[in-house]
Amino acid sequence: MMATSRSKTTPCFARDRNSDPPADFWARVDSQFRLQAELDRLWPVAEVETVLAGGRPATTANRRLQAVVSAFTTGYRAATFTATPDLGDVPRDLRGFAVEGAAMSFTLQGALEPPMTKLHDFAAAVPAHSFLVSIGAGVALGRLGRTPPDFEMAANPELGYILYDGWGFYEALFHSRRFLERRAVPQVDTESAAARAFDQGLGRGIWFRYNGDVRSVVESVSGFVAERRPDIWSGLGFAAAYAGGIDDASAVRLAAASDRVSAAVGASLATAVRLQSDESWEVTERIATAFSAVSPDHSLSLLARARATATGADVYLEWRDLIRRSLSPQTAPGSG
Repeated sequence: MMATSRSKTTPCFARDRNSDPPADFWARVDSQFRLQAELDRLWPVAEVETVLAGGRPATTANRRLQAVVSAFTTGYRAATFTATPDLGDVPRDLRGFAVEGAAMSFTLQGALEPPMTKLHDFAAAVPAHSFLVSIGAGVALGRLGRTPPDFEMAANPELGYILYDGWGFYEALFHSRRFLERRAVPQVDTESAAARAFDQGLGRGIWFRYNGDVRSVVESVSGFVAERRPDIWSGLGFAAAYAGGIDDASAVRLAAASDRVSAAVGASLATAVRLQSDESWEVTERIATAFSAVSPDHSLSLLARARATATGADVYLEWRDLIRRSLSPQTAPGSG
């Protein structure tokens, strides 16, 4: 029998085994391990998942919000190991949350090892998700215990105030006794746009903190002074529409108990953000309809108008105000 010749191809893992690694190889490996250890300390994923979604009955709403949390942590983990995370396997209706998680990870990495190059590169790679990148960066600032000193970490200058939204979201979930029960105010000018954005994020956090339970949500908001409720309701409208976790009947009950115009502003933003990223979801549209939100196309047309009359971070504020003005003739405020 003729002997077969052995392949002369060297397995890829064995090639150049006698060559020396680059001079800085081990230093880079050590730096990466230290960075990952610090990220694990700052944001222990298993513990966070327990805080956000653990220990609740297995209802349809709970399963949806648990899927949201899982998508967020998927993005966070992916960004821990690569500067170019591939989030294509995350379902489209959940991908925005994975983007938030990745943005949070990159922000923490930039804070630990400046500058914010990874965050800025990621934002440039996912321009359709700039709103959610900015939210994720704001959540990271909350975790770091830092208020946004400026807007350098926003995905684009128009979304600077969204950093405060992410910060408010974080405080509602992880310092709920202080910010939801004692109703503390953030360390910013209470009359400022930053405070309004913070309260919108607080509203989004309330949605997750109370797992989309209508009664608990309404009771929580009613405890705040009247001046803060519109922005909190806007955040709740955004969270209910964008994240889901509520059936149509509950959405109608929530809308009836809400500051309807404010909740509709948030829901209108949610549908526009989904359309902008090509991740429209029928549940978002149904809940937005329950709140009498404007259509996503109209919302984006109002964004174009805002860009024609405002610049920088004021664009977002003008966009919200244009949505509110377009809703006011159609929708009367509820009881709050």
